[in-house]
Amino acid sequence: MSPRYRPMPGGPWFPLAVFGIFGLATVSMALSMVSGGGPLLHWRAALRSGAVALSEIEEIRPMRMASNVEVIVVRNQRPIMTVATSGIREFNDSILHQRPDLSVRLGWNARLDERLSFGSRSRFR
Repeated sequence: MSPRYRPMPGGPWFPLAVFGIFGLATVSMALSMVSGGGPLLHWRAALRSGAVALSEIEEIRPMRMASNVEVIVVRNQRPIMTVATSGIREFNDSILHQRPDLSVRLGWNARLDERLSFGSRSRFR
């Protein structure tokens, strides 16, 4: 089974409460990597989903005004956004294992969440 990251503890309605209608289409609730053929990153939001080759990813960085939102910048596509919760570092490390040249930065909220999780279950599976 491929590794999976599920940042939305409240299900598909959580982005609606936090980001409004904009969140349903843009904030990913599930990210997974598949290695068959070429490594792919699959993402799923409440109203959209897609897949992108890891070679198309340019960088992974925090959102400018919300450091708890991670932005995956993709060449010639709209960026993929997800909420950075416990386990995002493990998921990013699995991407870095495939693409060591990739620039990956975590926001201060994501780093704080990793430290304050106190051994709680990681959302990366």
